Amino acid sequence: MSNNPQASLAGLDELSSSFAEIFDAIDSLRSAGLERELIPKLVVVGDQSSGKSSILEAISQIPFPVDKDLCTRFPTEVVQRKSPEELVTVSIHVVEPTPKHAASRDFSRSLSIYDTTKLIATIQEASAMILGASTGQNEISRFSNNILRIEVSGPERYPLTLVDLPGFFSSATENQSLADKELVDQMVEGYMREPRNALLLVISARVAYPNLRAPSEVSKVTVDPRGYRCLGVVTGLDGPFNDDEDEVTSLFQGTRPWNHHFGWHCLRNRTPVERRNNRDRDDIERVYFQDNWQHIGSEHKGILPLQPKLTRFLATQIRRHLPELITEVRDEIHRLEHQFKELGKSRSTEQSQRDYLIQMAKDFRLLASSAVDGHYGTATMPPHLQDFFDRGDETQQRRQDKKLQAVVRAMSQLFSAVMNAKGRTTKILQEPSEDDSASESSDAESHRTRRTQHESSAKRPQSHRSTTISTEDGDEHQKKDAILDAKIKSYEGILAIDVLLAYQSYEPSIERTYDQVEERVMQMIAGHRGKESLLEINPDVVRTLFREESSRWRQISRSHLIMVWEAVKRFVDSALEYCVDSSVLDDLRRLVIQEHLTTLLRNASQKHEELLGCHDGINTAFYDIMEGLTLSLSSWRKAAPSVVKMGDIIGQIVSDQVNNNLTVQTVEKVVNSFWGQHGPLTRKKETFETKGAIVHHILTKLQEFLQVDDLQSEVRDQVESSYREDFEKTAAQHAIKVVNEFYDISLVGFMLYMNAMVIQNCLLKSLISEVFTDDIVRKMDAETLSAVAGEKEADVGKRVQCETSLETLKKALSVFEQFQSNSYYY
Repeated sequence: MSNNPQASLAGLDELSSSFAEIFDAIDSLRSAGLERELIPKLVVVGDQSSGKSSILEAISQIPFPVDKDLCTRFPTEVVQRKSPEELVTVSIHVVEPTPKHAASRDFSRSLSIYDTTKLIATIQEASAMILGASTGQNEISRFSNNILRIEVSGPERYPLTLVDLPGFFSSATENQSLADKELVDQMVEGYMREPRNALLLVISARVAYPNLRAPSEVSKVTVDPRGYRCLGVVTGLDGPFNDDEDEVTSLFQGTRPWNHHFGWHCLRNRTPVERRNNRDRDDIERVYFQDNWQHIGSEHKGILPLQPKLTRFLATQIRRHLPELITEVRDEIHRLEHQFKELGKSRSTEQSQRDYLIQMAKDFRLLASSAVDGHYGTATMPPHLQDFFDRGDETQQRRQDKKLQAVVRAMSQLFSAVMNAKGRTTKILQEPSEDDSASESSDAESHRTRRTQHESSAKRPQSHRSTTISTEDGDEHQKKDAILDAKIKSYEGILAIDVLLAYQSYEPSIERTYDQVEERVMQMIAGHRGKESLLEINPDVVRTLFREESSRWRQISRSHLIMVWEAVKRFVDSALEYCVDSSVLDDLRRLVIQEHLTTLLRNASQKHEELLGCHDGINTAFYDIMEGLTLSLSSWRKAAPSVVKMGDIIGQIVSDQVNNNLTVQTVEKVVNSFWGQHGPLTRKKETFETKGAIVHHILTKLQEFLQVDDLQSEVRDQVESSYREDFEKTAAQHAIKVVNEFYDISLVGFMLYMNAMVIQNCLLKSLISEVFTDDIVRKMDAETLSAVAGEKEADVGKRVQCETSLETLKKALSVFEQFQSNSYYY
């Protein structure tokens, strides 16, 4: 090493200047955002006392202290970087953050590049601090993973990193334990296994080759088994030797079992005496090799031939990893171009901001229109939107949620199934059969049958309709429940689990028998009696019944509306993320989209309320389209008992009384009573007057026996009771029938208009034209427009940085591709 201070650190320049362009290009990648180490480090490895630190000193011409207790006990990195000012900075990179190393983190000294004396003192100070030998430390570490970093910077410096590491050793001594050996092995292995690092293997000719650990460590499968990234250096050639000189010669002849691709080189380091006397290293080496090891070519001896060899060696390592580096640079260029495209052109004017949003609004409307119309293919989509509905990097559910019409149709079918199965408050387990309905024709024969049944029921209590109830309706309810369950299962994979569970969560209808319903309706008729005659029903009864039975419609339909609206929101989010630049997306959602989505829900809710109001109670407008269904509220009276037929009913009761009471014994008693009063008659006495007296007597006695007054009272009570009971039951049955038929018709209309008018029109159709369109953008006020589309300060900075980085990366890529095609390397 030259003693001229002006020549200090010149070795680093000589090492990298030949490939300055490629090194500069690699170094420029840092400013473009590729922060990790891209230039190979030249890592010096070897056994202890092999002269590694002296070689690093010879290569870099940095005056390293070579005390065996300091420099070889932790990693030392010499880093050269470009900067406007020439400077040497010594610092400590703490790898093991412990309290005793807290001061090391703050250690940093900047020195003149020519002040070698102060540089040596600063390196010694940092070394002592790394090992804990500074003031206040009671325990001194033998080895450390913490790194001594010497950074040499200047305007003409090219990026390069040299690393000196502790040497391998095999056994424990007084100053180093087996635990220290394990620490050193792990430390060195970490550097060696990095595939981009170039290895400078240093061995001493004073140690027999088989006793060296470093060659076997470097040739491991996990490091460099084929020797493609290793250059060997032999030191200690000035003896004494522990082996024959032929051993050294065999290295250069390549006859060893493992031979690295770049061969060996000889160096002669200074002895301790020569160092203390400040003898010039390069002069001593040159004189020595003039008279010694003359059978080894001059290109393999001395520091001067080593410099260009190391340069080509490093360049070769760069070339080996250049394809990977080129790929990384191209990927980064692609990423920045995409980012630059998202940032778009500068938007400093109101018109430029409006034009910027209009293009995105057109894309959104096209996506929304396709989703609502059910056109999910690519045929009608422009190229930049074609993968929206089926992006491979998204989950299946997210892709399905984008197919909005399919999702809403599935939800609407579930809504209809829920309304059919659980929309009605009461589930009537049994209903009157057709025979029972036909019995409402109130002729004398049917009345006699009902009366007989009534009298029988008084003697033997039982259900009034035990013989006329159909059980088919129970099966119908089970069928509706089964349809709902089947639909829910069929839409798994189309609708999200939480949506399916929501449609499945409604409580079943309340189960009641027909008799229970009939009894309650009879009570309602009595409780709602107004000024109407006994032959009429207050319309409020039927209206109230319908309201009760349809009271669940509001909850079910409102939940359906909210779930569809949430499906619309999910689609909107996906579409906006796809076609709107991320830099404006949050502000667009907050200031524009959220308000319009809320308006969609508000309009749909208003229409929903109108629809519910239309079906609130019995809407007479429905009768205008129900002609032929005989749903008139007064039609039940056709089946009520008629006053005109009252005589027939009374006559039938009297006839029944006579038939039941005028027996043979009764007639015999009447005749005998006559004979008791007039005595026996002869044939001669049977005159006309006598016959008349007999008839008169018999009729008088029959009247007395049959108690006509009581009969009249009984007939009157029975007729009134029977008529009133049949009237109330007939009225209740017909009210139930009217509600049932009106409910079925009204349910169909409600479901139809709920899905067509509220869901399709107010939500889906309005989504296309009322959420984010070019017309909406054109009507934005300047303040909102600026808040959404105006460039943020951060975006301006991003655009400038993006442009600068792209320019740097493209220039570096050109250098790399040219270097890759150049045939000149080692």
